[in-house]
Amino acid sequence: MLDIKLVRENPDLVKENIKKKFQEEKLALVDEVIELDKKFRESKQRADELRASRNKISKEIGGLMASSPCCLILHNSSILRTSIISCVTDISYTSLHRSFVIHDKAQNMNFSSGMLNLFESYL
Repeated sequence: MLDIKLVRENPDLVKENIKKKFQEEKLALVDEVIELDKKFRESKQRADELRASRNKISKEIGGLMASSPCCLILHNSSILRTSIISCVTDISYTSLHRSFVIHDKAQNMNFSSGMLNLFESYL
């Protein structure tokens, strides 16, 4: 079974194998999955950055609670929480869309079980 890393790093190899099976209508699916994977990874990275910021602010709040008012920090924390929720929602949507594309198009194009397993392996 192929790993998504192989598809990501060697899309031409995957496309060549598809061509060898005379299934050129499936070539676009490789590019679409790679693009969805890219969006997924970008959203995940952004969410991780936002969570790190949230953790930093939480530590600041803990330190300030005993010594001074922290309304501004709480406000920033609230904005950050909203951003994290938005980013996590984007991750979920992208992941579901990626799964849909893989399963729906694979079934509609009568993918061989090996190719379907390739794309399912990274979900």
